[in-house]
Amino acid sequence: MAEPHTVTRLFLVRHGATTATEEDRFSGSTAAELSEQGRWQAARLGERLSRQHITAIYASPLSRALETARIVAGHCGLEPVARDGLREIGHGHWEGMKRDDVEREFASEYEAWQADPFTFAPVGGESGVAVLARALPVIRELVTAHSGGQVVVVSHKATLRLVLSSLLAFAVGGTFLSVQYGEMIWHFMSLSTALALLARVEVPVVEKREAQQVAVTPAFAR
Repeated sequence: MAEPHTVTRLFLVRHGATTATEEDRFSGSTAAELSEQGRWQAARLGERLSRQHITAIYASPLSRALETARIVAGHCGLEPVARDGLREIGHGHWEGMKRDDVEREFASEYEAWQADPFTFAPVGGESGVAVLARALPVIRELVTAHSGGQVVVVSHKATLRLVLSSLLAFAVGGTFLSVQYGEMIWHFMSLSTALALLARVEVPVVEKREAQQVAVTPAFAR
């Protein structure tokens, strides 16, 4: 007889809007506070998740993610726990710069990053591989610690994109995502389009002798 699965649901949340987002700046490891719109978004998400019987809430230690988590947690009667592995990818000497300025001042570097964001990193920054090396162990730990529960994870665009790409076997490219599901392969111009189709996917996570499933549910604050 097949071993029954324990389903753990992860609500993967991107922090609310910031002024850096509005200005299209690279703000991986640098401080970028939530805007009023971002706080409003977090509050609306908190209201929604308050009906989901959330077990625990974890967040990146960066202020924009931690504030989002605190606002959401306030609606769920919980306290968020910061985990360093969930922080945003570091952009090195691009930090704080507008995207247009990076394209102009570091043209060859930006082109290489666009072509291969998984293994390439700007000077002083992180590659996608490095982000997964710290983020995936945290995800595995949370699934194991809260088996059968519903856990909110508040992080950042690039980190969540890389985690989801790994869990769902997305091929991460500079301009599109390739998803193999069954015998079909789909190509998407954006992660949000892919997630609209694969809104709830169960991913096997093996821990010791216990078979588990993770229900991945995107719940972006914006």
